[in-house]
Amino acid sequence: MMQRRLTLLRHGHAEVSAPGGDIDRALDEIGRTEVTAAAATLALFDKPTRLIVSSARRTRETAAILTQALALQSAQVEYLPELYLASAVTLQRVIDMQPDDHAQLCLIGHNPGLSDFVLEALPSDSQRDAYRGLTTAGWVSWQFTAASWQAFAPDANYTFAQSISPANARAI
Repeated sequence: MMQRRLTLLRHGHAEVSAPGGDIDRALDEIGRTEVTAAAATLALFDKPTRLIVSSARRTRETAAILTQALALQSAQVEYLPELYLASAVTLQRVIDMQPDDHAQLCLIGHNPGLSDFVLEALPSDSQRDAYRGLTTAGWVSWQFTAASWQAFAPDANYTFAQSISPANARAI
């Protein structure tokens, strides 16, 4: 059994459009500021040793800011096209496939899949009722003990923290 941390981070606010379509939308100034603020809060947790990132431009830019802010240059980074607008089911499948030698995993992606995943993973009705989804650069992080990533299932022994907006982080 290993102590693990799974963090999901939604990309920052992006440009309205891009010549290459939605996948090529870049972070705007608001988005860069949001991600920088989120990184400052995420610095309080164990640093990820592996980043799994959607191949969209805004998620790649979010990962670059996080990598710089948290000095994650030695972290493994993988860009996956299947994370672009992925469903909660796809996100779970990607998490299940992660190498078990990494104890700290950060997945950077998009809504509605990220928010749907979080909603399904919350263990209590009161938490699900209070949950309103991830805003841009919003994040959630679970700390739990498990032998593998396939065993991710929050229970009474997990620690969950979230930021609805980067300036409003709280532990639940």
